[in-house]
Amino acid sequence: MSMVCQKCRKQLPLPPQSILFRCACGNMIPLGNSERSLPIQEHGRFSSKMRRFRDKFRRNSSRENSRSPSPSVSPRLSLIFTKPAPSGKRALLCGVTYKKEKFRLRGTLHDVHSMSDLLVRKFNFTNDSILILAEEEAYKPPTRRNILEAFKWLMEDLKSGVTLHAIVDACHSGTVLDLPWVYKENRWVDNRPPSGANKGTKGGKVFGFSACRDNQLAADTSAFSAEKTMMGAMTYTFIKAIWEIPDITYQGLLDHMHKAIENVNKARCPLLKILQRKIDQEPVLSSSEKFNTNTRFKL
Repeated sequence: MSMVCQKCRKQLPLPPQSILFRCACGNMIPLGNSERSLPIQEHGRFSSKMRRFRDKFRRNSSRENSRSPSPSVSPRLSLIFTKPAPSGKRALLCGVTYKKEKFRLRGTLHDVHSMSDLLVRKFNFTNDSILILAEEEAYKPPTRRNILEAFKWLMEDLKSGVTLHAIVDACHSGTVLDLPWVYKENRWVDNRPPSGANKGTKGGKVFGFSACRDNQLAADTSAFSAEKTMMGAMTYTFIKAIWEIPDITYQGLLDHMHKAIENVNKARCPLLKILQRKIDQEPVLSSSEKFNTNTRFKL
């Protein structure tokens, strides 16, 4: 008989007599409620400690099993839609904080709320036409499964000739959509592959705003807020530009975002420039086809 270490996934021989086993990777593996037991030494410190560990492990396991719902029925594990996606325009907002990682992002939830507010108040989206995935109890979590299901919801019953706007505030996101045209230095640059493979659409249009070039990082920063609220630099400057300039164009959005980031960098205290990290990112526009960037932006 054998078992698998849940940490390193190595297959291990099952010890003939043990309630606890240490893998070579250091992982301690309790062997649960089997009938195995260590040779008992009634007056030995080792045996008494192991019995206490065994009893505590069994109590905790029993308590957790009674309190926690089965993962298969957890309401937050997967999306459950009670009604189909509404007709007309709709939006998917996804805020990932990586809250269990060392470098947690603290501005993504603020970004999601700000973008939702913009869609409702500026572009007349209804609340039921916006699906939010976020690491907060009110929403479904942005797991891989949920994101894929959310894309299905977003594209449900789409008609030909639809337009998609993707605003991606993430590191290395310049050509994340892999669209055939990228706008650089006020001109369209051909991003089509040498093979000639079609990277366009089947009749619709796609516009992508990315936070930075492919070799750059996207800032999660409080530099734009007097209250030191954390937010994504690209999302904040994008939304601010639309609120301040009602008839803003695609070119105007790019220019406004570049200028806002440049102004924040210039405003850094000269004595603290070493400690105050420069926001080194350039928002990028890409498209499924070349178009006049002085066209009014609308959703």
